[in-house]
Amino acid sequence: MNDFNDIQSIWQKQDRQPQLNIEELSEKVKSQKLQALKKYLYTIVILTIVCIGILVLWWLTPWGNAVSIGLSIMFSAILVRIGFELYTYNRMKGIDISAESSQYQQKIKSFYRQRRIFVTVVTTATVLLYIAGFMIMLPVFKTSLPQWFYIYIVVFLIIGIPVSAFLLIRHARNELEELRQVISLLD
Repeated sequence: MNDFNDIQSIWQKQDRQPQLNIEELSEKVKSQKLQALKKYLYTIVILTIVCIGILVLWWLTPWGNAVSIGLSIMFSAILVRIGFELYTYNRMKGIDISAESSQYQQKIKSFYRQRRIFVTVVTTATVLLYIAGFMIMLPVFKTSLPQWFYIYIVVFLIIGIPVSAFLLIRHARNELEELRQVISLLD
């Protein structure tokens, strides 16, 4: 009988929860949009810093074509990702939260569906390009660097690529799951 009373108590409390009014809902949506924009902006800043670092290495590199090609591929991969994040940032920024509810829902669903596809495709492509660029430079590293440093680089690749891939896949899955949840909430 105690279980029945507990269930009844929970049921009665459920009706007493305050409903959000339009202003509170609007503030909550604005807050979530601002949070998403900040996340995209941080990603853009970090990728830009890495891109500038690769560009400086590219300019300072006295080696031959393999290093230049490898660094160019790595640089291009990061530029593609920066372009994607800038596009996402501007598209999210352009969604008007003061629009009619159905129109806002349609735009935000479209945004998240497109983001979901882009995260899968662009992330995979940029990582593969980045790894390919680094692999192109390995023969040059072998001939021009001390053997112990070359072995260090190879060991780092053997350990670093799987660990980085694991972390990147986990991050992408988390983002895809968040996007899936948002889309299912909007349906």
